[in-house]
Amino acid sequence: MNKEFNSKEEFIIYILEEFNKKPAPIAFGDFFLEIGPSFGIDSFRDLLEELYQQNLLTKLENSGKYIPELGIRTVDLRFGISVKGIEYLKQNKSTVIMSKQENQEKITVFVTYSWDNEEHEEKVHAFTNMLRDNGFHAEVDKMLIQGESAKDFKIMMHKGMTNYRKVIVVLSKGYKEKAEAFRGGVGTEYSLILKDIEDNPNKYILVSFSGRDNSITPLFFKSREILDLKTDNDVEKQKLFSKLLDQNIYEFNDVASTLPQVKKIKAPAFFTEKKAEETTNLQLIEIQDLNITQDNASYFAQKIKYIELNLSVGFKNLHSLPLNDYNIEVYYPKQTISYEVDGRIEGNYKVVTTENNNRVFSQQLKVINLEKIILRDFTINEVIDKSIIVKIYCENGTYEREFPLREFVIKNHFSQMSQKLNKDLFVDRDF
Repeated sequence: MNKEFNSKEEFIIYILEEFNKKPAPIAFGDFFLEIGPSFGIDSFRDLLEELYQQNLLTKLENSGKYIPELGIRTVDLRFGISVKGIEYLKQNKSTVIMSKQENQEKITVFVTYSWDNEEHEEKVHAFTNMLRDNGFHAEVDKMLIQGESAKDFKIMMHKGMTNYRKVIVVLSKGYKEKAEAFRGGVGTEYSLILKDIEDNPNKYILVSFSGRDNSITPLFFKSREILDLKTDNDVEKQKLFSKLLDQNIYEFNDVASTLPQVKKIKAPAFFTEKKAEETTNLQLIEIQDLNITQDNASYFAQKIKYIELNLSVGFKNLHSLPLNDYNIEVYYPKQTISYEVDGRIEGNYKVVTTENNNRVFSQQLKVINLEKIILRDFTINEVIDKSIIVKIYCENGTYEREFPLREFVIKNHFSQMSQKLNKDLFVDRDF
């Protein structure tokens, strides 16, 4: 689906409409795939839960199939529209549509062309209809004169140049011939455009149904952009819409308020030998705090069944010389890490080795991503008192830091409160 929404209420109306089309509750994954992944599966699930709490949706929650490799059971969530949701849809749908239409800016467009032949005239009329189908208040000469037996074309052209926000000129061989000869209505119109186009360059849009060659381009239009609508080219169509809406197609970031700092590289000392006592007990690598972000989670009765945590850690080279060779070992409680991760078992820990030959310069901070860990309700008692241990080996020695799991801070999905990890946050398996 490729659809944009101007407000949360408009999005809710769309969701209720889709559910109203289905005779039975829809599996969460199926409907989410219909909506599209760009919204974010967690945000979408939260929104459905919010609508369920407001009694606009019904929800069925059943245990799914057991996955022995992960030691977890999936959850089958199904949502459907409730009676209250149907009433809400009837009451609010028309209001949202009217509000959207009222907020839409009215863009008037006058389409002008040369009456070359019937086929060309039909293309112009079809083009005008396309603009109207896309929300532009486009008009063409036939719309203005069809109800009158006589029409002053000079007055009509003058109004076309002055009373409309945008003027689209459809170029053709006939248009060029009449314009350059200043003959007939096209010649009069061409003269008016030349007098105004320098003062209002964004008002006039040149298009063609037959390419961009010189045979259709009047002399004074040669330096201006011509949109080629010969075929159904979405790129050219988007350019047309951007000019009608006065919006840029390409978006660029704002200029930052600060310039980057250039990292200075200090030249090494000529004599690098140091006495042994100078380096004794010198801290040359500083392991930073663990960075923790929450990923997927499953809840039952507002308690955690399992939660996935993404981890990363940084270390800083405090030595005056670059760190060239080093090796990193991370100790994970073996119940928290997937069996698919390569590593050796040491007691209650799985040890994962990371070999990294990238040089770390003096005072540089290096960040590495660790393996994802999973905390489950049926293993939390075994791992709660353990730690994630990071060890860095290099020619200057071994540096180590422990990160107790009890110090991990997580956010509860329902209360949105952050608190340190403890067994009471998880489903009690002993009941």
